[in-house]
Parts: sequence; C-alpha cells; structure tokens
Amino acid sequence: MELVTIAYARNGFKDKFGLPRQVEEGSVLETRIEFVSPYAVPEAVRGLEGYSHLWLLWGFHRNNRQGWSPTV
Repeated sequence: MELVTIAYARNGFKDKFGLPRQVEEGSVLETRIEFVSPYAVPEAVRGLEGYSHLWLLWGFHRNNRQGWSPTV
C-alpha cells in the first residue's frame, strides 16, 4: 500500500539529531500540523479542540525501499 502525504509536522528542529529523544517532565515540545491540498480544509480538524491529546500515525518519508526488513 502506498502512503499518501496529507500533512507535515513542523517544529523548530531542522536536523533529526537535534530533536530530543526524551522530553523532560513538564517541558513542552510544540509541533504544528500543516495539511496539504486537498486535505487542508477546516472539516479535517473540526471538534479536535474538545480533546487534550492527538495520536498521529505517520510514514517515514525517507524510508522508500521496497520489501520488508527486520532491521531499522
């Protein structure tokens, strides 16, 4: 199955090694979700303000090899 990009997660980190692996208790890491067309419509997020957390599923954009491998 091919993954289709519907949004990007953006934060202040430009390098994958700059992102902290363990966030300290009480600290905040703010990330903005930017939807791409045709998914960038208000209906896509309607009602989310009523929740405290959001679970995101993603595909790594640089993992484009074909087939399965037991190692990362």
